[in-house]
Amino acid sequence: MTSAKGFSKPDVVRAIQAVQKAGLEVAEVRVHPDGGFSVLTTHSDKVEEHNPWDDPDDDD
Repeated sequence: MTSAKGFSKPDVVRAIQAVQKAGLEVAEVRVHPDGGFSVLTTHSDKVEEHNPWDDPDDDD
């Protein structure tokens, strides 16, 4: 069932769960006049994985 805004509560719940599964912290959910929504995240200093692209210049 879709709400009048174009999405249902389970849509929002799934989006929040996906953001959290990606290791981000949800700051808020914004509802747009066009019927969409955005899940905004907050800054976190916690880094869980090493990304080799973050290493200093390595010509290998």
